Amino acid sequence: MTIRQLNSPSQGSSTKGSQIVVNVETAERLIGNTSYLTGVQLTNVFEESVTVSNIDLSAQDKTYENEPTKFTVYPLTINPGNTERVGVYFHFDDDVWNTFQQPADLRVYYRIGNEQNVAHASIIGEEKGFKRLFFRH
Repeated sequence: MTIRQLNSPSQGSSTKGSQIVVNVETAERLIGNTSYLTGVQLTNVFEESVTVSNIDLSAQDKTYENEPTKFTVYPLTINPGNTERVGVYFHFDDDVWNTFQQPADLRVYYRIGNEQNVAHASIIGEEKGFKRLFFRH
């Protein structure tokens, strides 16, 4: 199955305006797999540095924490105008097919000055051919 960003790359909201553009890379996963690994590009479009503290995923009424990888260390500072690519890894209670039946919300938690903000990206799974062979009820 293909897991892709549903909306165009979005910006987080705050009282000062948007600071981070979130672009989730499309990933291919086998139905039955319970893990989701992909890259996320975070672009700071504000005039100040932002500090990313965490990324999580809300899907099927559950929140999954990003499991740390050796490639992404938090807190992560992104200077004005720069883009950082981070790896995200989530382990689900169910398989990816069931987890991504409805749009999921990838949330990027960041700080600019003393203000905490959250940027969002909606992601969803799409079948890739033989869904009926692997679909579980």
